[in-house]
Amino acid sequence: MRKDLEYKATKLYIRVKAMYIYAEETTPQFQDFLQPVFEINRGFDHLNRVRAVDLGITVVDKSEEYVVDNLNKAIGHFYRAFFDIVDWLSMDLRASVTEEFENFSYTCIGKVMPEYYKEIRPEIEEVSKKIAEIRATKDVGNPGTIALMEKYSDLLEELRAKIVKLVKKKPGLIDCEERLRKGQRNSRMWQILIALVCVAVGAALTAILS
Repeated sequence: MRKDLEYKATKLYIRVKAMYIYAEETTPQFQDFLQPVFEINRGFDHLNRVRAVDLGITVVDKSEEYVVDNLNKAIGHFYRAFFDIVDWLSMDLRASVTEEFENFSYTCIGKVMPEYYKEIRPEIEEVSKKIAEIRATKDVGNPGTIALMEKYSDLLEELRAKIVKLVKKKPGLIDCEERLRKGQRNSRMWQILIALVCVAVGAALTAILS
C-alpha cells in the first residue's frame, strides 16, 4: 500500500509541476497566484515527514499508519494544487477570447472568420460547459479524480488549440478593420464634398436668379 501511495504522489507531483510551468509560460499574471504554491509546499511537508521516518530522525511517530496518513495528505494537496492551476488557466484562456476580439467589428469577424459564430464560438462554449461540470463535481477524495484530471487537461488543450486558431486570424482582422475605417473616411469625405458642391450650386443659382 505504501509503495502504491508513493508512486501516486510522485506521479501527481510530476503532473502538477508540468501544468504549473505551462501556466507560468502562458499567463505572466499566474506568478501572483500563490494558492498552488501553498498546496505544493504542504504536500512536500507531508512527504518529508515520511522521509524523516525512513531516516530515523522523526520524533513524532514511526508507525505505518503515520506514514500512510501523510502520504494520503500529500496526495490531497497535490490534487488541490492541480485543480487550482487548471481552474486559473481555464478562466484565463476563456477571458483571452474576449480580450483578443472585443475591438473587432461583427462585420470583419464575419468576413475573415465566417465559421466563428456558427462553429468556433459554439465549440468554445461547449468546452466551457464541460469545464464548468468538472469544476462542480471535482472531489480530491474521489478514486476517479485521476481520470477527471486527464479529462480536464484534454479540455484545456482543446480550448487552447481553438484560441491559437483564432489568434492566427488576427492579422486578417486588423487589415479588415483598417480597410473598413478607410472606406468610412472616404465615404464621409464624399458626403462633405457633395454637401459643399450643393451649397456652391445653390449659391450660384441664387446669384443668377437674383
